[in-house]
Amino acid sequence: HTTDCPPQSHDHIASSASNGTVVLWDVAAGRSGGQSVVWEAKDHSRTVWRLAWCQPGNEVLMLSGSLDGSIRAWDFRASCLCVMEMSKHHQQAAVRDLRVCGAEPWKFAAGLECSNEGAIAVWDVRNPGGPVVRVKEETAVHAVDWHPAHPTILASGRIGRQHAPAGVKIWDTSLGPSPSATTASSTASSDLQPIAVLQTMDGVSNVMWRPTYRTQLATTYMTHLSTVHVWDIPTFWSPLAACCGHSMPVT
Repeated sequence: HTTDCPPQSHDHIASSASNGTVVLWDVAAGRSGGQSVVWEAKDHSRTVWRLAWCQPGNEVLMLSGSLDGSIRAWDFRASCLCVMEMSKHHQQAAVRDLRVCGAEPWKFAAGLECSNEGAIAVWDVRNPGGPVVRVKEETAVHAVDWHPAHPTILASGRIGRQHAPAGVKIWDTSLGPSPSATTASSTASSDLQPIAVLQTMDGVSNVMWRPTYRTQLATTYMTHLSTVHVWDIPTFWSPLAACCGHSMPVT
């Protein structure tokens, strides 16, 4: 279903499938006719929707987020070893996106779909007992992205419903509860409010900050908009640029 490459490695690539399987491939070995599968695991019960690489120290962990509601961390140095599992967020939760913070690579954000609602959860892999920040949303959150220069700033994109419009929100996660306030027995719940809000005409499938441009980000859409929009936060009411040419929504 999705693929991703580990940091500082040009010979490996990870992939996931709709049956819950996660596979690490050795591209160089495959080119030379050798065994291309390094390891394979099937611990998830549903589609693994997103993969991300996390470096909490000298470790290199691969995160897998599934529609079964769980997030697993795999040790890149070990053979098919799941070193931790982040518990399910909700009885009917599904993980729709995972993004590791570039400036603080032990921290990652997840976009969640919880029945007809959604949520954003921020985790610290050094303390996997529960999210350090969790914000409830009215609709499913399909996209999250950390600001490249400000490690507390997070963008999220959600779908639209009759009771709530689609759009993008910008959050300052430093305004939420401190990590020390979160324990393994208590899940952080935050009344965190967005610092900027953008309404879109279609559900947001991807959101990405523009490198070296502190206030600009791009969005793609779920169903009927095939345009890639670039937005500038101070002028959120109108796109800064529209990249056209695709005939179908950009995935």
